[in-house]
Amino acid sequence: MRKIIAVVRMLTLVVVATSFFCTNISFTSNGTSTLYITQNKNYNIEYNVYKLDLTEEDPKAYNNSNEWGFLDAGNLQIKDARLYCKPGKSFSIRGKQILGNEYGLEESPVKFNMVLEDGVVRVGVRLRSSVSAKDTGIWFNIDGESVTVTASGTPLEAEIKHELYLDEEHEYRIVNTFNKISLYISEKLVAYVDYTYDEDITVRDSFGNVVGERVRNDRTPQFGFWKITVENLKGYIKDLEYVNSVVTQQDFPELRNMGGNG
Repeated sequence: MRKIIAVVRMLTLVVVATSFFCTNISFTSNGTSTLYITQNKNYNIEYNVYKLDLTEEDPKAYNNSNEWGFLDAGNLQIKDARLYCKPGKSFSIRGKQILGNEYGLEESPVKFNMVLEDGVVRVGVRLRSSVSAKDTGIWFNIDGESVTVTASGTPLEAEIKHELYLDEEHEYRIVNTFNKISLYISEKLVAYVDYTYDEDITVRDSFGNVVGERVRNDRTPQFGFWKITVENLKGYIKDLEYVNSVVTQQDFPELRNMGGNG
């Protein structure tokens, strides 16, 4: 029913005798959780890549999954490893693990392939909950003509024309990092959000131009869950996956003076 690929990778921070490493550098997640990059430590990131293979065509088969969940599952159909929306209905797919890690270290994508002939698909990240997403999250609202970026609990509504034929299959990838969230459609950057907790949210197009007004953010956290809401989609979604990671830190062994008589 699911595949979990665990990839262990060393995040290498070269320790050199400079003032750069003499001062702690912090990555603040939500105003309370902070990772300090300090001297004489290395940092390991263990990646969990969760892939929804959709081999089971009964949505109830996924009820006990620790990685995935469906909301309004009666409004969806699974056929040929694809998700379809019943006419005039809506449903949601959600991750039960956070996207990336609580420090925003390195890129953490959620991605899927989709044909969108009609309807709207809304992808939200930085959610405090993937069940009830009220008033939190950065949302990319995708239809056949444009992508509208919104930030729950703020007046932000920035529309960007994508000039793509979405009735053909494309890969959609939302890349989540500490201070930037980007939407790619078939490797084309469509929009991105400059973001810092308790500061401004700024939406930009693929050329870096500001779209809409900057808004103050005080409710969407620096990390969180993700969710895709499908509304009256004529088309399908498949090959859905996302990345969750865990950061650990370790002291380097002490370097002892090994001097002798030589």
